Amino acid sequence: MKISESVPYPYMVTLLVTMCMATLYFFAQQRFTENSINTLSANQLQQLENTLQRFEASSKHQNSKTLFLAWSAPSGIKHTHTTYEYLISTKSTKVLATTNNVDMSKRLAEISPYASRFEGLKESELAIFSDKAVLHGAIKVCSTDASAQSLCYLYYVKYNLPQRLTALQFNFLLLFIGCGILLIVLITSYIKLKVRPLNKALFNFPSSQKFDNKTGDEFSKIVQNLSSIEAQSKADKLQLETELSQKEVLSSQLHSQYSRISAIINTVVDGIITIDKNGIVETFNPAAQTIFGYQSSEVIGKNVKMLMPSPYQEEHDHYVANYLKTNKAKIIGSGREVLGQRANGELFPMELSVSEMSVDGQRMFTGIVKDISDIAQQKSLLSDQVARIKAIIETVIDGIITINDKGLVDSLNPAAERIFGYKEHEVIGNNIKMLMPAPYQQEHDQYLVNYITGGEKKVIGSGRDVLGKRKDGSIFSMSLAVSEMDVNGERMFTGIVRDISGIAQQKALLDDQVSRIKAIIETVIDGIITIDDKGLVDSFNPAAEKIFGYQEHEVIGKNIKMLMPAPYQQEHDQYLANYMTSGIKKIIGSGREVLGRKKDGSVFSMSLAVSEMFVGDKKMFTGIVRDITEQKKYEAALNQYRQDLEEQVIQRTSDLEAATKQAQSASHAKSKFLSRMSHELRTPLNAIIGFTQLLEEENLTLSQTDSLKEISTAGKDLALMVNEILQIASIQTGNLSLSLEEVSLNESLQESIEQLLSAANNKNISVSFDNDIQFYVKADYAKLKQVITSLIDNAIRYSNDHSSISIKLVRNSNDVSTHIIDTGIGISARRLKHIFEPFERGGDQYTGEEGVGIGLTIAKEFTEAMGGFMRIQSTEGEGTTATFDLPLIREETLCETNVNSVLYIEDNATNRKLMKRLVNRFDNIVYHEAVNGYSGIEAAKSLKPSLILLDINLPDISGYEVFQALKNHEDTKNIAIVGISANAMSTDQDKAKDLGFTSYITKPIELDELKATFETLLH
Repeated sequence: MKISESVPYPYMVTLLVTMCMATLYFFAQQRFTENSINTLSANQLQQLENTLQRFEASSKHQNSKTLFLAWSAPSGIKHTHTTYEYLISTKSTKVLATTNNVDMSKRLAEISPYASRFEGLKESELAIFSDKAVLHGAIKVCSTDASAQSLCYLYYVKYNLPQRLTALQFNFLLLFIGCGILLIVLITSYIKLKVRPLNKALFNFPSSQKFDNKTGDEFSKIVQNLSSIEAQSKADKLQLETELSQKEVLSSQLHSQYSRISAIINTVVDGIITIDKNGIVETFNPAAQTIFGYQSSEVIGKNVKMLMPSPYQEEHDHYVANYLKTNKAKIIGSGREVLGQRANGELFPMELSVSEMSVDGQRMFTGIVKDISDIAQQKSLLSDQVARIKAIIETVIDGIITINDKGLVDSLNPAAERIFGYKEHEVIGNNIKMLMPAPYQQEHDQYLVNYITGGEKKVIGSGRDVLGKRKDGSIFSMSLAVSEMDVNGERMFTGIVRDISGIAQQKALLDDQVSRIKAIIETVIDGIITIDDKGLVDSFNPAAEKIFGYQEHEVIGKNIKMLMPAPYQQEHDQYLANYMTSGIKKIIGSGREVLGRKKDGSVFSMSLAVSEMFVGDKKMFTGIVRDITEQKKYEAALNQYRQDLEEQVIQRTSDLEAATKQAQSASHAKSKFLSRMSHELRTPLNAIIGFTQLLEEENLTLSQTDSLKEISTAGKDLALMVNEILQIASIQTGNLSLSLEEVSLNESLQESIEQLLSAANNKNISVSFDNDIQFYVKADYAKLKQVITSLIDNAIRYSNDHSSISIKLVRNSNDVSTHIIDTGIGISARRLKHIFEPFERGGDQYTGEEGVGIGLTIAKEFTEAMGGFMRIQSTEGEGTTATFDLPLIREETLCETNVNSVLYIEDNATNRKLMKRLVNRFDNIVYHEAVNGYSGIEAAKSLKPSLILLDINLPDISGYEVFQALKNHEDTKNIAIVGISANAMSTDQDKAKDLGFTSYITKPIELDELKATFETLLH
C-alpha cells in the first residue's frame, strides 16, 4: 500500500502513452510502403492497365485532346478511390488537361515522383508504379494532326489505394488496445488512490465534539483537502459533458450523411441492387422496382437470378462461385449490355455495371442497372436506316466515292467498281487521282489544297462533265457532282459519278446531225424560211438571202408578209389567223406557184411549199422557196421543143415500124437457119453417138474403150451445146414456151443436189441446204430444174477440193430468194460485168473446166421469163453467190416433232446408196450425206441434223476424230451420234461407248436394228 501511494501516476501515464504512440508510429512508418503495394489486388492493377490500354486504342481513331475531354475512368476505379487524370505534352511536360484543376499548367515533375521514368516511355508503352498509398500509371499515345505532324501525349493516372487491415496492422491495433486498457487501469487505480484518503478522511472525520478539539493547523489541512476534491470533481464532470456533446454532434452528422445517401439511392433514375456473395439480394431501390416491376419485399432475400432470363439465369451462381474462387472477373469492375426479365416475364435490354465492396468484412456486390429499351429501339431504327442507306448506296446505278481532305479514297460503292473496273480494296487508301487521266491527274492535289486553304471552288458544290480513267487505261466521259460533308469533325467529300459514254456518243452524233442539217440548210439552193404562229420570221438561210436580196438580220423578227407583193401581203395575216382558229389549210401541207417581192421591190415567180412543225410545244411553219423565173423561160422554150419533138416522133415511128418489119423478117430467117442447122448437126451427131453405143457392147481393148468413152462424151457435149443454142434462139425470137404452175422449190433444189452429189463427192465438196421451211413458187418445173442444176453445177465446177457449198432460202415480201454460195475461185470484176452475155465464161478460160458459156444466159432468161430476177455477186479468190428470186405462192413450216433429218458420213458410194434407200423407207426423215470427215463436220454444223450416222474408217480423218470435233462445237455437241463400222470386236464397241457414242451399229446393217435406232433416237 505504501508502494502504490508512492508511485507518480501522472508521469507514468504520460510516459506509457508516449511510448505506445511512438512504437505504433515507428512500425507503421517502416512497414507502410511495403504493406500498401501488398494490399493492392490483381483486379485493381488489371483495371488500371485496361484503362491505359483502352485510352491508347481510342486515341488511334480520335484526337487525343478531344478524347481526354470526353474520357472518364472505369467505374470500378472511379467510384472506389480518389482518382486524378492528366494529359501531358511530351515536348513541354506541361499539364494540358486534368480532372484536378489544382494541378493545371504544372509540369510532370511537380505532380509525379516518377516523372523521369514516364518521360522515357516509347509510343504505346505503359508503366505502373506505387508510391506509399498512391498508384501511378502512364502510357504514351501519338496521333497525326491536319498538317500531317505527329503529336505525342502522356496519359497519366494516379489514385489513392484503400487502407486494408493487414496482419501487422491488426497486431498494432491489439497493441494499441492493450495500451489503452493498461492506461484505463492506471487511471482507475489513480482515481481510487485519490478517493481512498477522502473516504478515510470522511470516515475518520471528527465529530463536532472532536472537531472542536482540533488545532488550527489540522483544520486548515482538512479544508484544503476538501477543496481539492471538489475541484477535481468539477473538472471530471466538465470533461464528461464535453465528450457527450461531441458524441451527439458525431451522431447527428452520421445520421445526416445516411439520410443523404438514402435520398440519393431512392431518387436516382438508375436501379441500384446489392447482393451478398451468395447472390442474395439485400437492397433494391425504387428505380429498380420501377424497372423490373417488383416490390422490394418480393426481391430482398431472394437470388438475384430471378431478374435474369435464360441462359444468364442458369449461369449466374456458377459465375459468382468461380469469381470468388479465382478472382477472374468477366462483368465485375466493368459494364456491358445484357437482357433483364421483368415481373411479367417481359425481356428488355439493360446496361449493367457491377462493382465489388467489403461491408464489415463481408464481400458484397453492387449492380447499377439502366433500362435502355428506348436506346435499343433507337439503335435498331438507326441500324435499319444505316442498312437502308447501305442498300441504296450498293444498288444505285451511279458510282459513289468518298475521299478525305488529303484526296485519299475512303469508300467505293459497287456501281463505281463497275464503272472504273477496280475492286474496292484496290482503291481504298489510294489517291483519287488514280481514276483520272491527264491533265486532271496532275492538277487534282493542288486544286484540293487551294480549296481547303482558300475556299476556291471549281467542282465542289456543282456538277460537270469530265473524263475518267478505267483500270484497263481506257478513257471515258462521265458526269461528276462533288459535295462536301463533315464526319465527326473531319472534312470529307462525296463524288457522284455517272458513265455518260453512251450519252456523250449520242450527243456527238446529235451535234454531227445538227452540223449536217445546218450545212444542208446553209448550202441548199432553195430558200428555207421558218416563222412562228404570228407570222414573224425565225430563220432565214443564205439561199433565201440570195433570192430576196435581204440580209438575215434585216428579216429576223419581222412579219413574213414583207416578202410578198399585193394582194398576198394584205391577205396573209388573216389567212394565218383563220388557220390557227379553224385548222382549214390552203397552202400549208402542199406547194404552189406564187409571186415574191425582192428588197429592190421587183416581183418574181417562185415555187412555195409550206409545212407545219412543232418545236417543243411551240407551233412553227417552214417555207421552202425556189426562184422559178428561169424555169418559166425554160418552160416556154420546152413547149416549143415539145411541138418540134412530136413532129419528129411521128416521123421516127414510121421509120421504126419499117425497121421492125425488117427485123422480124430477119429473125424469121434466123430461126429458119437455126432450125436447119440443128437438123444438119443432129443427123451426124446421131450417127456418132449411136454407133459409139453399139461399139461399147463389143469386146474392145482398154485403150479402145477409153477412146470410145471420150468420143461419146464429146458427142453428148456437142448435142447439149446444140440444144442450148436452140434455146437461146427460141428465147430471142420470143418462141419460149412456159407452163407456169405451183412448184415446190425445196424439192427441186433437193433433186438437183442429189443429181450432182456424185460430182461434189469426187471433189470432197460438202453441200448443205437449210430445208426447214417449204416454199412453193410460181414457175415452170422443167425450166426451174434447169436453172437450179446450172447454178449448182457451176458452183461445183469452180470450187476447190475440200470446200463447201451452202444453199439458203430467204423469204421476202412477195417472193423468195435462193442463195447458192460457194467458196471457189470467184470471178474477176472485169468478167462479172459481162457474166450473163452469151459465150462469156465467169472463170478463167484456161482453168480446164468444160462449157461454152451460155448456161448463165439461159438461166437468167428462164428466171426472168418466170417473173423472177437473177444476180451474181463474187470476189475473186474468195467465192461466188448466185441468187435468183421467184414469185412466192405459199410456204409451210415443217413440224419438228414429225420431220427429222439424218446425216450419213461415209466414203463408200455403195454404202451411201444403200443407206439412202434404207432411210427413204421411213416417213418424215430427210436424208443427207457427206463423203469424208471434214465435209461431214461442215455439213453437221450447217444442217444441224437430228441424228448423225458416222463411219469409223474414213479416208481423211478417223470417225473418232470427227466425233471429238462435233462434241467440241457448240452447235453440234448435243446431236446424237451413232457409230457405223465393219469393226465388230467388243473392244471397238467399248471404245465407242467410252468416248460417248450414243450407239454403235456393225456392218452389215440390219433394217430392224436401224429402225429400232431411229425409233429410239428420233421423235
